[in-house]
Amino acid sequence: MTATTGQHPAASYFGVTRHRAALALIGGAIVLMLVQFKVIPLYYTPLIIGLTYFAAAGVAGRKGALWAPGFVTTCWGIGVLLGQYKIVTIDSKLNYAIAGLIGIVIGLGFRYAIGLAVGALGLAVAFSVILVHDYVSLPGWVYQGWVFAALLAIWGLWDLRPESRKESATAESGGHESPDRHQESRTLEEPISRNTR
Repeated sequence: MTATTGQHPAASYFGVTRHRAALALIGGAIVLMLVQFKVIPLYYTPLIIGLTYFAAAGVAGRKGALWAPGFVTTCWGIGVLLGQYKIVTIDSKLNYAIAGLIGIVIGLGFRYAIGLAVGALGLAVAFSVILVHDYVSLPGWVYQGWVFAALLAIWGLWDLRPESRKESATAESGGHESPDRHQESRTLEEPISRNTR
């Protein structure tokens, strides 16, 4: 336990990193409002979201939950800019798909090279977002900056919520079942073992 608060170091770590990640998401939401007010062009949106994911994952270290969407979405954002500024002149849908696939390859490379928590599900979901964007006709309001800002802000505020008793107990035990639970289980098992002898 820490000398100043009496809190288990794991509980302190998980609480601090979760709150920092939440603040990164809220910061990204604020930047996206600049897109809404046309201070930043709309086509910067994927890159801003991708970098926000990176910031939120970075504060949690190698086990950060947002590394996978960070790689895919950031590469998608770079692909969008390359197309927007005519550096890449292929079909935009093909451009975005290739950019997303490059993000998957880079993410997996970092996973096996330095152990970043780049999960297959996160990569698949992020790449699916690119495909939905390219091939599904969505209402125009979906592509407004405030929509993305609201989603990131809600996500960030959710992570800033007070911890439940279960989450607090798990963090304090370092992600393992508490010793009290083990002792309780042992106490219940002792009479049973005596009766079976």
